[in-house]
Amino acid sequence: MMIVQGEGSRKTDRQYTIGKTRIEIIAPQITDEERQRRVDELQSIIWALWDSLSEYEKEKIIRKYNTDKDE
Repeated sequence: MMIVQGEGSRKTDRQYTIGKTRIEIIAPQITDEERQRRVDELQSIIWALWDSLSEYEKEKIIRKYNTDKDE
């Protein structure tokens, strides 16, 4: 069974074929302001998650992903 909604009505941004299955990715059409609002919201969530970590967990992550060559 195949359900296709609005076929041909929107541009496919990416298309993948796996075996006999075709996957079409259609990105939402949003304004620059909406895109920035979403980025700001994600940054707020990321900082809230970071702030919820213990100092030990933060140090462990910093050590693991620190790419500074000066150290």
